[in-house]
Amino acid sequence: GEDMKILITTVGGLTSPEIILAYKEKGIEVVGVDPFEEAVGRFFVDRFFTVPFSGEDEEGFVNRINQLLKEEPNISAIIPCGNEDVLTVAKNRHRFSVPCMVSDYRALEKAFDKSWVYTFLTGISSPLAPKFFLVKNRDELVEKAHSLGYPDKPLWLKPPHGRGGRGVVFVKKIASFSTIIKEKNTNLTPLEALIEVLPEEFPSPLIIMENLTSPFYSFYALAEDGRIIVSLTHIREWGNASQTFRGSVYYDELLQEKIAPLIETLKLSFCINVELATDENGNIKVFDFNPRISASSGVDRRWGVNFPYLSLSLLLGKALDIDMDKVKEVKGRFYRYFDVIWQ
Repeated sequence: GEDMKILITTVGGLTSPEIILAYKEKGIEVVGVDPFEEAVGRFFVDRFFTVPFSGEDEEGFVNRINQLLKEEPNISAIIPCGNEDVLTVAKNRHRFSVPCMVSDYRALEKAFDKSWVYTFLTGISSPLAPKFFLVKNRDELVEKAHSLGYPDKPLWLKPPHGRGGRGVVFVKKIASFSTIIKEKNTNLTPLEALIEVLPEEFPSPLIIMENLTSPFYSFYALAEDGRIIVSLTHIREWGNASQTFRGSVYYDELLQEKIAPLIETLKLSFCINVELATDENGNIKVFDFNPRISASSGVDRRWGVNFPYLSLSLLLGKALDIDMDKVKEVKGRFYRYFDVIWQ
């Protein structure tokens, strides 16, 4: 194994252990941090510490990480996992004494802004561009919702910077009482009800976009300065907006070619995740873009593609061991099964 120590942030995600295990099976010592004292990842890392939440206390977060770098000698790299952590670490990378697994801050700001991503894809006439509008007030929302086919077609309303399915509203006319009683209504809200609670002018613009449905795809890539080195695609067979509980894995060269311009333009490096779903005509469209290590990227080590470890190797200038012939043959299915940990 490797004689190495790394620091990982946001170790509280339900599926974070997958990332931690991807490093630990290589013999790497993991120091984990999270704002939440009871973060489940604390049971998977070698040592755990709490840190201020970077989204609310940037200075406190940076100072605490620097304190840990002094107290825990020989940490080789910082690996931020939450969106806020990624942006905070990228913005302050010059203040840390070790390499950080992040792309350029300005590129990441664009990448985390869904309206920028959708606009870019539309601008290059990408087949992956979803139909959407950025709306600033109630009147614009109503007008654009109707031009996208509401009430006949359901839509999604969301903030440009939401993450992990947060803040996504499924805008759909409720057809009958049984819709409310029998269906699983994930955030189901008719436009009429939204209008009642939304202010005349929104504090910040919102995205209204076409409804995308299953199959959902998760695309995982390792990139260096905008060039994709290796990728694998997961089809979400069972799960929710941000987690896969059963999925199949395969290599999709065509999808990689379509996503490549986005990664290339932003000159992104390391682990990247793109979430896609299907429109009413059966076309695959992008709905989320995560230029960071993401929960399921540890799954693919079963097929010899350990994204978290490859990403660390890239950061530290180590040789990458990737067998592309093997990658192209990948076909498999995984199931997530939660275990119990006693304190």
